Amino acid sequence: MHIRTLLTAAGLAAALSAAVQPADAATSPQPANPPPACAAGTDVAVGGTTLCGLTGQAGGTAVNSYLGIPYASAARWQAPAVAAVPANYKATQPMWFCPQGDTTSTPASYQSESCLYLNVWAPASAVGQGAKLPVMVFIHGGAFVVGSGFARVPALKAGTPWSDLPNMYDGASLAAAGPAIVVTLNYRLGALGFLATPPIAATGATPSADQADDTVATAALTGNYGLLDQQAALNWVHANIGAFGGDPAQVTIFGESAGAMSVGFHLFAVPGNKTGSAAAKDLFQAAIMESNPMGVIYRTPAAAQTEGQSFVSKLCDKSGGGKSCPTMDWLLNQVPVADILAVQADFLGLSSEGDADQGDVTAPGIALERLATGDADSVNDALPWAPVVDGDLVAGQPVAGFADASMVKPFAFGFNQDEGTVFGALALKKLEALLNPVTYNDYLLGKIFPGQAATIKAVSAYKAPGPRKAYFNYNGTAQTLATTINDFAFRCGNLAAMTNAGKTAGAVSYGYLFAQAPAVDLYGTPQQPLPACAPKNGQVCHANELPYVFNTIAAIYKAKTGNDMKDSDPNATLAKAMSQAWASFAVNPAQPDPAQWLNTSGGQLRQWNAASATPQPIAALGTNANCAMWSKVAGF
Repeated sequence: MHIRTLLTAAGLAAALSAAVQPADAATSPQPANPPPACAAGTDVAVGGTTLCGLTGQAGGTAVNSYLGIPYASAARWQAPAVAAVPANYKATQPMWFCPQGDTTSTPASYQSESCLYLNVWAPASAVGQGAKLPVMVFIHGGAFVVGSGFARVPALKAGTPWSDLPNMYDGASLAAAGPAIVVTLNYRLGALGFLATPPIAATGATPSADQADDTVATAALTGNYGLLDQQAALNWVHANIGAFGGDPAQVTIFGESAGAMSVGFHLFAVPGNKTGSAAAKDLFQAAIMESNPMGVIYRTPAAAQTEGQSFVSKLCDKSGGGKSCPTMDWLLNQVPVADILAVQADFLGLSSEGDADQGDVTAPGIALERLATGDADSVNDALPWAPVVDGDLVAGQPVAGFADASMVKPFAFGFNQDEGTVFGALALKKLEALLNPVTYNDYLLGKIFPGQAATIKAVSAYKAPGPRKAYFNYNGTAQTLATTINDFAFRCGNLAAMTNAGKTAGAVSYGYLFAQAPAVDLYGTPQQPLPACAPKNGQVCHANELPYVFNTIAAIYKAKTGNDMKDSDPNATLAKAMSQAWASFAVNPAQPDPAQWLNTSGGQLRQWNAASATPQPIAALGTNANCAMWSKVAGF
């Protein structure tokens, strides 16, 4: 609970995808109807019908893309069901994104509750040829409230058409590097993806406490709909990826931030990730988690229902449901999605007015502001839309799984050098004078770690030892917040997991540290920069590794600066190496190239840095992050 609370209260949306930015309504698109034409020779037979896509080049390899394929359908707050691909389907554009705030990556005009689509990239030579290539399925981040499997990045030039913006999650380079099949997907977000409630009357008045249980028909929302969506996508991949040249027995799942948290659920805590076939093959063979706060303790059903009841009450007030509010029929069929999003924003301590400035909506300091002013309870506001440990879909806490002796699937995980910087920067941007030692200590010692002041020594001036740079010299509290989140929420939790996994017989785990200073500011725009994560300050912020993993850094650099990135640029070289490493892990996760991946049992991490690839010792990294202190606080 501590890490979950700290992440949200100090930085809910620094866990967001780095591409989330203010939307330009003038250039926001609608899905084309009819869709763009297909490229010749891209036909694929899937599920009794035929679909076609586009084709292009990646590193000299012809790669086909199939965008916006429906993998499931789901009514509001219902489990997903298999969706049939329409006849002669043109998979040539990303389809509807799941409802969320209006951003450049996911404009409001491109959002719908019918949003369960995925995208596939495959080497052209493999399509329809029974190639049996490994498959990589990516789950996007976004604090479980924003994001999609197709993330446009804003350009330097204002008014650039949405279709001309680069997709950070373009899987073409990864597909060529493997060679492999790459899949990205949408899943339901926020309240629409994770709301759990106590029993609510199906129709009519909600039963009062003195009514007999059988006098009024009731139903409850169970949450975990977004997690079920992800599982449905994995089932679709298992059933259909062979048509694209993929091997359903060689699937590696990977994700960043909330996507990495999702991967952790599927890997460690969801026993149902097997098909219903007699063979009962696993839906995936291996996993990679990028920037997963490993020590997160997720909600129980009781806690989720308490939060859900509060949310529904606020929704009733917003929508004017009257004395009979709520009923399940009203929730499922009558409440406008706009009201759900508005109350969701307010429930998180975000703007309920639909501000155009998505920088505010995603600012991690907003929930901290509510704590500082006494308007929010830290526990109840901590990632209320994350998955629930329900004992059914989710058998237990993921944190218990990485040291489980029964864990035999290979997995890799790691973190960025300065994960906490964006949290501190956006908190300072939002809070300004409210971000001070008094507020911070009241929050940390009074609401997150009550009674542990003796353990957290001199935390108001907390600075980690070691060679990490300070950016917030003009506000020591912002620096404290950034460093605390970096160490406690990301670094120490991951290092503890690596140490424990390395001692577990049968476990095959690999660790990395991403330490490359950014080529561009992924968070800011020319109109709204975020200097803390700009190249000149050298901070390796949360999500900065993504354009390197997907090898889309050159396209993003072009969009952000207007200049071409030379092939000899160290960033281009590093991106090529990292995409090859991620793809090679999918090819042979049990024994990947030791030059690219280091087994955590050896006590070292693979460092990704254009200047130096020197391995980093796990023990020293823990000392530099005061992990001995944080382990006492959090029980790592």
